[in-house]
Amino acid sequence: GAVVAECLFRGKVLNVEEPTEPNSVRWLDLSYGFVEKMIRRGIVLAITVGMIAIAGFCIKQARERVGTTIAGFLTTTFNSTIPQVIKLLMIIEPHATEGAFQTSLYLKITIFRWTLSAILAQIITPVTATLGFESTDLLPTIAAILLYDVWLGPLLRLSDWFTNIKKHILAPRTKTQEEMNLSFQGTFYNFGERYTDFTKILFVVFFYSALFPPGFFFGFLILTFQYMIDKFSLVRLWSWQPAIGAELAVFSRRFFFTSAALSFCIVSAYVFAQFPYDNLCDPVDPPVGEDFSGVYTDVRNGDGEFLLDYRGEPLTTLTVKQETRSVFCSQSWREYNGFSFPPTPRIQTDDPSWLAKPDENDLTWMSDEQERITTIYGWFAVVVAISLVVTLFGRTTYIAIISIFVGAYEPEGESQHIDFSSNPDIFAYVPQIKLIGQPFPYLVCDIDDIDQNLIGWNDPAHSYDHYNLIYDIPHPSLRRIKTIDTNTRGATTISKHENYKEEHFVDQTNSGYEVNDRAAQGRPIYSIIRHYPTKWQIELAEKEASKDL
Repeated sequence: GAVVAECLFRGKVLNVEEPTEPNSVRWLDLSYGFVEKMIRRGIVLAITVGMIAIAGFCIKQARERVGTTIAGFLTTTFNSTIPQVIKLLMIIEPHATEGAFQTSLYLKITIFRWTLSAILAQIITPVTATLGFESTDLLPTIAAILLYDVWLGPLLRLSDWFTNIKKHILAPRTKTQEEMNLSFQGTFYNFGERYTDFTKILFVVFFYSALFPPGFFFGFLILTFQYMIDKFSLVRLWSWQPAIGAELAVFSRRFFFTSAALSFCIVSAYVFAQFPYDNLCDPVDPPVGEDFSGVYTDVRNGDGEFLLDYRGEPLTTLTVKQETRSVFCSQSWREYNGFSFPPTPRIQTDDPSWLAKPDENDLTWMSDEQERITTIYGWFAVVVAISLVVTLFGRTTYIAIISIFVGAYEPEGESQHIDFSSNPDIFAYVPQIKLIGQPFPYLVCDIDDIDQNLIGWNDPAHSYDHYNLIYDIPHPSLRRIKTIDTNTRGATTISKHENYKEEHFVDQTNSGYEVNDRAAQGRPIYSIIRHYPTKWQIELAEKEASKDL
């Protein structure tokens, strides 16, 4: 009784969802089963994780053996080239719609770029090298990554060397006009890959905002250049892409933007909790009578090497104001005995409870002010994390539960009283295959009796028969074998074109009857499409036809 009878269809409640755009349906992938889809996606994901590991190892070796300059260059290069490899791998991953395909591509490339640009540097950097000025320290590494993203990434996209080769070298040497047109199609691009470039910069800037505030200025420059280059590429370099609706944008805004904002809060809380990143603490029982304050010369480390200042020059003198000695204590959250979140002053203790506080038996490194701000920041991170989880999944969970007992449907927008047939910008779901490098899709169904305006594209030089694959293989279900070469858009349907003729052909098996005689009984091997025009459309077509007579 939760749904009124007028809203039922044959006594059942229909689950109606907004469909995807007609030109975003991936018709070849519709036949895959759920298990095979999951296996293929798992294989692609495993290979992606392997490439992350290999790229991370190369960057780590370059950073340790050469310096952050080459490591930053490698990071930007990997971020530009590895996504191309992932795009090739995505060929074996089936998706029903282009939006789902782009979302999956977006997920994998984002994981790769976020890990390589932000998380990897944090993992391979020792705690004591966080605030240093050496080439292998964390801050110079992040600065190098962002610096290369300012100019190297946009330069690689703007160069567009492969398309330029086709336009300026291959095109003048083509033999036909059609081959030349293919050379000027433009560069194929993915919405998912472009989204990752934006979210990667956002994530890196947020992730290291507490340690590297200049990252916001780098991020501003990078995103500005990205906008300018992408706008130029969209109108000058890139090829046409199918409309995928808001699926990718909603997925990015719902999950990745919130993840970047969550990392902004949580990582900053850990930064304040681990400061000053020197692994030095005051001893629990400091010796009495010691005084280490003073000015020291000839300062060397345990290997006898001179200590260097922030400019990389040897320290000639070192002024020490601390009177007591210090002892080693790990300030890394990884060494905490238990779950380190939230990062409050409790990480200075060995007590895994959330409300633990350091006492006189614990080695501490925080000042009173630092403990106060760390407490506020740590618990604020908990509040933000809970709020984002509730925002992401709360409404969906609530609707799923409440729909069991009452109707939960809420209409969006208002009816504009415009039917399908009155809108020329809405197309039908016509099975077709889009191949990279081809100017138009290939059709895989009989479209003789549907309105040609519903197909969604038009080649002025050829008819739709030129791109229809059903005529490549003779079959009993075909109504004709002779195709029309010239454009047929002058007629409402192909069957009403002046050159249209249902032409029978004799069965080669000598069975005594023509193949077309059994067409009604033969089952088509291609997709079936039907169009049921409204009464006013039929009357309008007849009126236009009478004018021509």
